[in-house]
Amino acid sequence: MKLRSLSKVLVYLCLFVVVAVAWWGFDQRSSPGPLHASHASVAALQGNAGCVACHEGSDFTAGVSMAAACNKCHLPIAEQMDKRRGIHGVLKPETANDCTHCHHEHIGDTLGLVTVAAFQRAGVGAPELFDHAQVGGLKLTGKHEELQCIGCHVNAKNTALAEGHKRFLGLTQDCTGCHNDAHKGELGPDCAKCHGQLQAFKDAPLFAHPKTFPLVDGHSKRTCSECHTNPADNFKGLKLDCASCHMDDFDKTTKPAHKLAGLGTDCAKCHSAANWTTTTFVHDARFALEGAHKSTACATCHTAGAPQESVLAHGKNASCVVCHASPHDAKLIEAAEHVRGAAKDACVVCHLPTATTWRAGSEKMTVALHAATGFALVKPHDKQKCSECHAGLGREPVATRRSTVEWKSDFPGRKPDACEECHKDPHAGQFAKSATGGACLACHTRVVWTPTKFDAAMHAKCAFPIDGSHRAVACSACHKIPDGVVGGVRQFVGTKSACVSCHEDIHKGSFDREGLPAKVNGKSDCARCHTTASFKEITWTAAEHLTWTGEALTGKHATASCNDCHRREPPVGRKPVAFKPAPRECAACHEDVHLGQFNPLQPAGAIADCARCHKSNDSFAIVAFDHQKDSRFALDDDHRKLACIACHKRFDIEGREVIRYKPLGVKCADCHDSRPDIPKPGGSSP
Repeated sequence: MKLRSLSKVLVYLCLFVVVAVAWWGFDQRSSPGPLHASHASVAALQGNAGCVACHEGSDFTAGVSMAAACNKCHLPIAEQMDKRRGIHGVLKPETANDCTHCHHEHIGDTLGLVTVAAFQRAGVGAPELFDHAQVGGLKLTGKHEELQCIGCHVNAKNTALAEGHKRFLGLTQDCTGCHNDAHKGELGPDCAKCHGQLQAFKDAPLFAHPKTFPLVDGHSKRTCSECHTNPADNFKGLKLDCASCHMDDFDKTTKPAHKLAGLGTDCAKCHSAANWTTTTFVHDARFALEGAHKSTACATCHTAGAPQESVLAHGKNASCVVCHASPHDAKLIEAAEHVRGAAKDACVVCHLPTATTWRAGSEKMTVALHAATGFALVKPHDKQKCSECHAGLGREPVATRRSTVEWKSDFPGRKPDACEECHKDPHAGQFAKSATGGACLACHTRVVWTPTKFDAAMHAKCAFPIDGSHRAVACSACHKIPDGVVGGVRQFVGTKSACVSCHEDIHKGSFDREGLPAKVNGKSDCARCHTTASFKEITWTAAEHLTWTGEALTGKHATASCNDCHRREPPVGRKPVAFKPAPRECAACHEDVHLGQFNPLQPAGAIADCARCHKSNDSFAIVAFDHQKDSRFALDDDHRKLACIACHKRFDIEGREVIRYKPLGVKCADCHDSRPDIPKPGGSSP
């Protein structure tokens, strides 16, 4: 019973909790949907109080318009609507009083409170198209027209705003609202009066400079900060004399050094504001500017750091070397001093003060003076014009002065034996790394290019000495211009020295097979066997035959020629011959004088083995035949005394004399039968 009562209590308690939670949730709900983040972050709009703040009464029946409720918080918008200005002030009343027409709430953050659609509903295609003239006459032109909205309205694209922040409203139309006043109020607050909006702010295109110092000529292109170095406080009260601005320039000027030359600070005396480089300065008569000096820049002579006496005290006969360091060799200067006469300097022997160019001195260069430079004008250099060797003499336009580097490039002081300094190397640098260093006179004479001095003795120092038949071969036969190269260079360095590079291998590689020696007695290629005197000369010996073939040549074979054994079949004159191993059978080279008497019966057609009896290569007559062992008829004491011819008679067979050895009888009667009608083996007929 008690358990049942306890269950009822628990049921009622759970029901109460559910109802309480439901009532609390209903009481705390702020709207039918979530507020936008911009409103949700405002404390006054939280809970039921937030509903009342916007909808004027908890039952939403107070009859207050949505615009009036919104404008209680959004006061700047209410001001726009009252003054009929700004984007809200020009809206139709029915649209202006219905905020929800453009701004949607209770949908969370899925849509911004101020969207492009809001501008479209207000009659503006997009925020960028809004005419700022509606907000008080400020028209965006020039640089302002190029700006994006966010350039001034930093919150323009923010989806949510914190309480108190504004998206578009609240900015002032004064320039200093966005721009710092670099003049700190010295020139007044109306920046646009001088700067406008069309050009860069620093240009100040509308500014009119005071007439006390008109900005004309050279001053017309200056920026304000060049004179007014501290725009904050020095726009007024600047002095008008040149030195007040240009004294630093006066002190630092080196072309010429004004301070060193003692020139005054009254710049306008020589210069004008139109062109600083064009002056009305008159040079001191103590050093008349004539010839090349007439067009020489002041700074060329008047340089900072030079002693004042050398700058100002140039007299009519001042020494040339005060300004001009002589680039010439001491021998040339000494030679010029012998002919200078009353002139103060040797320079004027060739270079006159009235000359308009230093190059003009070359016109007075004599053969004797040129020889003093170390380069005598003798053959083959006795007919050339100066400009052919000294290219700078023909350059245009003619310079009035020359730098040391430029002069040295034209007059480098060449040596008469250094042909390569003037003449193009016809060998394209092939000999640059040789022992001669590419010096032309190592092979050629000074006067003529051909014939050369390069002979067999010099060629012997190369990797390919010239001897034998090669002595009669022209250089061009081996040193050729590569095929297909127009105007190509004849090749000397890198010319192949192998015989087969020039000569056809008539043996078709027979001596270059695998296993054969690549070098014999230190020589390779064809020289392993042949000499350069004649290709027919063969240097082979019996010992070399053993090296090449593994078979020694003895006896008569050692003196035989190659062709005796390695025969050409058929004879083909000088056509290529491939050497093949010679046959080892005697009968392959030697005629069988026995006409096949010793040929074995089997196999048919086999060649007789001559070496069974003729074992010596010194003479075919030396026979190693043993009658006792090698024949069917052993010789007794009586027969041993007989000469071979006693039994082995000569017979004439088809006009050819042949000694008969077999077959002969071995019975006595075969040789000793007294009957006249019985033919005898040793008789006169076979």
